[in-house]
Amino acid sequence: TENQPKKNEALARGFLAGKYKESDVLNIADLDRSTARKFLPFVIPVTTTSIGRVSGYLAMSHVASSALGTLDMAAHQIAISIFCCLAPVVDALNQVAQSFVPGIFARKKSKERALALRRTSINFAKVGASFGAVIV
Repeated sequence: TENQPKKNEALARGFLAGKYKESDVLNIADLDRSTARKFLPFVIPVTTTSIGRVSGYLAMSHVASSALGTLDMAAHQIAISIFCCLAPVVDALNQVAQSFVPGIFARKKSKERALALRRTSINFAKVGASFGAVIV
């Protein structure tokens, strides 16, 4: 019947299903210049950070592959794979911290603000340490 999915069709769809075509993502003609200008100050820092991370990972992999033996390289591959699997979780913690802390910090200086910043810092340190322990 019409409502049943075809053989290779997905059973579940996201809420944006059918709203955009793949070609819409890179369509520069629909780009609002005023909105794009708002993001311009972030292009260089974000790009530099991303390139720095990738360069660091490439350098570590190059050193491991050129200076170490087969077993060492296998161990390095396992360690970097675990790191790459867990890094998004820790990066999400970073994004949450960057969302919450400025809001707390923008409040008028008071004991409550200092206490909130201290509690927030301690909580992020605890979560960061626990994720760090899992990664190591």
